[in-house]
Amino acid sequence: MSLFSKHSQAMSDSASVVVVEDSPEIADMIMVAFSIFGIQAVHTDDGAEGLKLVKACRPRVALLDIQLPHMNGYEICAAIQSDPALRDTRIVMMTGLLDDASEHATQEWRRKMDVADFIAKPFDAKELMARVQPLLNAHANI
Repeated sequence: MSLFSKHSQAMSDSASVVVVEDSPEIADMIMVAFSIFGIQAVHTDDGAEGLKLVKACRPRVALLDIQLPHMNGYEICAAIQSDPALRDTRIVMMTGLLDDASEHATQEWRRKMDVADFIAKPFDAKELMARVQPLLNAHANI
């Protein structure tokens, strides 16, 4: 069970990042890294709940796993992209499914859906921050 699987309403109202990841180990690493860097984030392990969090929080970044219960990351991404109120939310997809064939498909999908980035699992906190921090900083400069 993830240390961060439950989110509080007070925290979700001010979150800069919504994390939707069903692996407790990966979710814990992500949430600890964000905490160390002072980034407000909320987490859920369920896709449908993740979309609700994104709509409620309007975060700067949505960090989405692809394979999730109840709603996958692609479905969440499409819902975010189709909602004008969420047009400023940058989307970063996470997957353990990248190989040479899927890498090409992923890059095509990234261009088509205007996804900010894809992160291949496994990754460490340093790589995570190198990918997410510029998105948070760019949003702050808008």
